[in-house]
Amino acid sequence: MSRDHFMRLLDALKERELVKDTNNIPVEEQLAMSIMIMAHNVRNSIIQERLQHSSETVIRVFYNILRALNTYARELIQPPSFNEIPAKICGDKRYHLYFDNCIRAIDGTHVNASVPVANQIPYRSGRKKYATQNVLVVCDFDICFTFIWAGWEGTVLGSRILWEALHRQYLKFPHPPEGKYYLVDLGFSNVPGYLAPFKNVCYHKQDYNHRRPQGTKERFNHTFIKEYN
Repeated sequence: MSRDHFMRLLDALKERELVKDTNNIPVEEQLAMSIMIMAHNVRNSIIQERLQHSSETVIRVFYNILRALNTYARELIQPPSFNEIPAKICGDKRYHLYFDNCIRAIDGTHVNASVPVANQIPYRSGRKKYATQNVLVVCDFDICFTFIWAGWEGTVLGSRILWEALHRQYLKFPHPPEGKYYLVDLGFSNVPGYLAPFKNVCYHKQDYNHRRPQGTKERFNHTFIKEYN
């Protein structure tokens, strides 16, 4: 994180009074300490030694910052209006032909999870050698997240997580309005409001490294991949 981004985040948390100075630790140090843990995987013991705080203090500060960021995220991660065609689509005839009513893209991503050894099996998916959590995200065409749901075990399929998100009203998932749809990959179902590529048709970028797409379905999938990625 750059100094400018750090200061902007610091100012935002202070303005909203989400974090306050304590008797021994100013907000600047609390935030820096937490970012070291989250972004660089710095261990509690190293933080204790470097900043001369007890283990209990490090844990308390970290969770205070985490709660503050979670609250601030609700202000930042919001879906914009679905009424306008995104500029990336509207301004490019390659996408304009197919994706006028596309609003966002949905996918899942795996991030490392620190889980007790006895509980790691549900967090180890077939492709990963370590524990992960599966995170469902919605992204717009400016590469900004508009919805995030973290915490699912690594073995859980993205389609299951999306189904749960659609049916849990308290999450306030941004459902596509009538006539609009999200792009989703092959791991999700092709249903109204959620457009997936054709199955059993060349789909990955490397499939088209040395040849042009053939036929309507391949041309669609080829265009889909460029738009989705």
